[in-house]
Amino acid sequence: MNETLEQEIATLEQLLEEKKATREQEEAEPVQEIQEKEIIRDIIGDQIQQSQAAADDQAVIPPEPQADPAEDIDLLAQQVKGLVTITFGNNLKHGISEAVKTKNAAIIDAYHDALVDELYDQLVARKKVDQPK
Repeated sequence: MNETLEQEIATLEQLLEEKKATREQEEAEPVQEIQEKEIIRDIIGDQIQQSQAAADDQAVIPPEPQADPAEDIDLLAQQVKGLVTITFGNNLKHGISEAVKTKNAAIIDAYHDALVDELYDQLVARKKVDQPK
């Protein structure tokens, strides 16, 4: 994993702790691990929205429709896997930018879900969030 991604994960850890503290103050009870994943989902979602807003000035190129829905699912899975690989090979900003460039809501949504799952697993491995029970 490259250094920039390591720094971004450290920033994610810090944002997670800040948002957990804010929620705990608002709700007067500890944040559960399920809520931790939702906080991560919100943080990454905000980054995707910011990238989409910046890309809105570019021309929209609609994706070509596929004839077979099974091919669509396979293609979607391949594209998402490729985007996650790009993200962990470079950094979050680059991966998010590449996902947004597709201008395909299904790809962006699936990428968001896959990225949150992978980042959550990374934080669990680093013991920054509790292991799911």
